[in-house]
Amino acid sequence: MQCRVCFIFEGNMIIKSTSLKFNKQNNIVYCSRVILFTVIFFSNFVNAEALLLDCGELANAYGPYDYTNPVDRAEKLPIVEKFHFTDDIRNLVDGTTSASIIADLDYTLRAFPNHPYALWAMARYQIEYPNYDIGKFHTAACYFERANRFRPDDPAPWMIYGMYLAKTKQYQEAVKKYDLALDLQPNSIEANYNAGLAYYYLGQYRKSRELAQVAYKLGYPLPGLKNLLSKVGYPVEDTVYTDSGTKK
Repeated sequence: MQCRVCFIFEGNMIIKSTSLKFNKQNNIVYCSRVILFTVIFFSNFVNAEALLLDCGELANAYGPYDYTNPVDRAEKLPIVEKFHFTDDIRNLVDGTTSASIIADLDYTLRAFPNHPYALWAMARYQIEYPNYDIGKFHTAACYFERANRFRPDDPAPWMIYGMYLAKTKQYQEAVKKYDLALDLQPNSIEANYNAGLAYYYLGQYRKSRELAQVAYKLGYPLPGLKNLLSKVGYPVEDTVYTDSGTKK
């Protein structure tokens, strides 16, 4: 049984994806119970957020489909990505079938509201181009609200929402989203790492180190947070790394 897909982000790119699999019977039962609980808990959280935002209905001419569903990904996703989420669009270079990049991203996210790569591309687009046609398209916050309303038990949109907030230096709000992602997937390498970064910038170094220790124990490959914490007297371990990843 495959319960979660996780992503490692560095800058604007997803550099690795992994899956957590549960093979033992007791783990399968535990995973199912967690999903049932989190659907109820996070649905209530999303409903509260939706009261503050008017982000439209999820009903769509094509979809909405679930990015975490292997059938939807196999049967419905290829046609969307072929025409509306090409490498150029992912990298914010140029639109394909639409008049603009944001129109293709909007199409992708209406078809697959919890598409993690498209969510991150939309977030980056709205940061880089703050004067986009706001009246025609949703805000980045709305695309995240729609994703979380659609699949409140999917940790990836919560984590990417935190990344967007951190990118805009809203660290206090970012840690709230990271904490929600970690409630759903405590062993997420990237959520632990990115939450650690946000807590670092809030000056909460002890909490940052705790999260960093989890991330590096799980195998996070880049030394940025480790080095930041060492500079303020909270070493994750005795060894300090340079930016290129070599030991000092």
